[in-house]
Amino acid sequence: MPLPSTLAVTFADEWVFTVTVLGALMTVGGWIAAVHALFATRTSQGTIAWVLSLTLMPVISLPLYMMLGRNRFQGYVEMRRQGNQLFESTELDLRRLIPSYKAELPEEDRRRFGILEDMADVTFSKDNALRLLSDGTEAFAAMFAAIDQAERYILVQFYIVNDDATGRELQRRLIAKAREGIRVYFLCDEIGSYKLGNDFTDEMLHHGIHVARFGMGDGVLNQFQINFRNHRKMVVIDGIHGFTGGHNVGDEYLGKVKRFGKWRDTSIQLMGPTVLQLQLAFLDDWHWSTGDIPMLNWKQPDDPDSFAIDAHDARFSRNVDAIVIPTGPTDRLENGGLFFTHLINAARKELWIASPYFVPDRSQIAAIQLAAMRGVRVRVITPRHGDRPLTRLGNDAFLHHFDLPQIELYHYLPGFIHQKVILVDDAIAAIGTANFDNRSFRLNFELMVCAKSHEFCWRTRKMLEDDVANSERISAHYMRTQPFSRRLLVQTARLLSPVL
Repeated sequence: MPLPSTLAVTFADEWVFTVTVLGALMTVGGWIAAVHALFATRTSQGTIAWVLSLTLMPVISLPLYMMLGRNRFQGYVEMRRQGNQLFESTELDLRRLIPSYKAELPEEDRRRFGILEDMADVTFSKDNALRLLSDGTEAFAAMFAAIDQAERYILVQFYIVNDDATGRELQRRLIAKAREGIRVYFLCDEIGSYKLGNDFTDEMLHHGIHVARFGMGDGVLNQFQINFRNHRKMVVIDGIHGFTGGHNVGDEYLGKVKRFGKWRDTSIQLMGPTVLQLQLAFLDDWHWSTGDIPMLNWKQPDDPDSFAIDAHDARFSRNVDAIVIPTGPTDRLENGGLFFTHLINAARKELWIASPYFVPDRSQIAAIQLAAMRGVRVRVITPRHGDRPLTRLGNDAFLHHFDLPQIELYHYLPGFIHQKVILVDDAIAAIGTANFDNRSFRLNFELMVCAKSHEFCWRTRKMLEDDVANSERISAHYMRTQPFSRRLLVQTARLLSPVL
């Protein structure tokens, strides 16, 4: 039966009124956000783009700005500011121990790399043992062996944990240790591990494992900060053994997913005082996610040989001076990008960069160009085939900036290369979780380990040389040979480079 005309008019009036009010609220919100963008956006180009879109198209732009427009993870910043007293005792305990572990760098090395200590707010530590893990099978075997030998506690943090055979194997081993009375802490990123179901974590909770997801916090505005991710990956056992690098937890990281082909990644196994720095980064993230501060070991064995599972294992480089550099959107400065820029500027003869995502900004482009102009041989290794189409297109968008004879660009051919490695002059090697892109420079929580050791740098060089042997050198003008449709897609991807 048709509605009476007066009732239909009432519904229409209410609809018009609702739309008008919502439109007015979005317009006001757009203007408020535009003012915020004037003060908060990093570049003038970004400021112009946000201000225009927020004032002219608030209905579309305001939700996007709330999700993507903020470059500081404010909730985490406030937690550290308000909860500083909670961390004071733990941080002071660690810093009291640092002098006994402090590495005395030669004056020349201190001039070149001492700024890394300012970024990390800790010093290089001495007497570390490091092992390169350049294969997924090798990496997980070493990690699982160390977990099985835990005597006090296990800290596990990954960006992605999949509920597959590899994920279940990790879960099984953690549950086994929890049953032995070992304290186990499991932390994953809320966005990176969005596919990980509650049944996976509930089973661990049932066996007494402490479980948390790193998310945006409880504030209303924090819920929109989906642009920030905790990309760190680490395992710490008893405060003595540690692992970090490019591997997440999933079958693909063992090369078991056919569409990726050979999965090439690099992690490192650490023993020694540097593990305390790794552990401190976990403590920060765990406290943000749960409000708790676990009781952890902050001392190292007196005998450096006891750092290794096998004191005579030739796969370890010993007496390594090393430092852990955590970076993220809570840093006072943009340490993620400054870290890479500094290492590029420190190169004198050779520079290696290996990353799955090579999307530099203007400062990194200029730094690489200047390095080449002063005679540094630069080699960049990226995948031929990416894991995500958009980031693969983004990689190709910046090649033309590197048309210099000293710069060699390589596409890795056997499969997907996911490692994050930078090597400077055989003087320092950096391995960890940070990609060479804006997301790692500014938006993600990341972790890099810098090692000063001729032996470890030599091992890293040999690993990268093997990668080059399995790669194809490409021209900086590679894109000129591609069809117009692909070039158009690449240039479109370049516009999205700030969030790739």
